Amino acid sequence: MTDLRKAQKQIQISEAKFRGAFEYSAIGMSIVSLEGRWLQVNREFTAMVGYSEEELVGMHFRDITHMDDVDENIDLFKQAANGERESYRMEKRYIHKQGNIVWVRLNVSMIKDDIGNPIYCVAQIEDVTQEKLANPATHGEPGESSCNDQQYQHSHLVRRCRVQAPDVQ
Repeated sequence: MTDLRKAQKQIQISEAKFRGAFEYSAIGMSIVSLEGRWLQVNREFTAMVGYSEEELVGMHFRDITHMDDVDENIDLFKQAANGERESYRMEKRYIHKQGNIVWVRLNVSMIKDDIGNPIYCVAQIEDVTQEKLANPATHGEPGESSCNDQQYQHSHLVRRCRVQAPDVQ
């Protein structure tokens, strides 16, 4: 076997390992473009947010991020995409397709090319909703946050309907 064939075989093995780890991960995972659009998502993430892979691919992460978390997430993402940081972590809220709040712990790492330029990022997304709901100190005052979240869910759904059907008044 030539050196080239050995290298190609190693690349195939490496790609298969990554694909398996990505697809069968116990937490959500995604690959995101430098513009913030999902390129690939795993089954766990689609189940977490209620959207299919087809619906998510091409969508910008801000489209389902709680409005109170968008600015911080975009600032951190831009810093990483500009090469100012290798990775970042944050807790944030996604809006499930059905309108409920999904709290997550997000870990994002930039993947770079051979000369160090960012080409995309890999995100690991852990659903911490039950943890947040079980600990009112991290979720606001009992009843207060859930009421605000319900109001937000309603306004988000109304806004999403208007965006998806602009001719409907």
